[in-house]
Amino acid sequence: MIFGILLSTFVLDESWWARYCPQLYLIPVLAIVILFYLSNTCYKKMGKYIYMCLGVLISALILINDLPFIKWRYKELLSARNIRNEMYIYKETAKDNDIYIEEIGRYGLTYNLKDMGIKYNLVKENDGTMNSSMYNTWIKYRSK
Repeated sequence: MIFGILLSTFVLDESWWARYCPQLYLIPVLAIVILFYLSNTCYKKMGKYIYMCLGVLISALILINDLPFIKWRYKELLSARNIRNEMYIYKETAKDNDIYIEEIGRYGLTYNLKDMGIKYNLVKENDGTMNSSMYNTWIKYRSK
């Protein structure tokens, strides 16, 4: 299995990009599986102990290494939920043609608004008559 992973990695031109070689993440997982397998099949008591300790140590190090990423992804999930809740509130309170979006680089936002059934207008730039409302200040509304 390890040979197949390495071969598929070296065949790709851009293999230094982790996103193009997700199979590389299998190497530490396979190492842990092999260590736990050896700890269960080893007949010497000391060998079992060493393999088990190495497996637990590598697992703990991988978990510690991944904790900041897990925390960041959790915060992103909460942020996405808050934005979705804001959009539901905005859908209920916004009047037709009340929402204005600067058209440069806001394609993801426009897709979300279309999915929610919220009508909006695209503008070239903020002309000073609009106030920030929500969604990282990308959605604007006419000041009254």
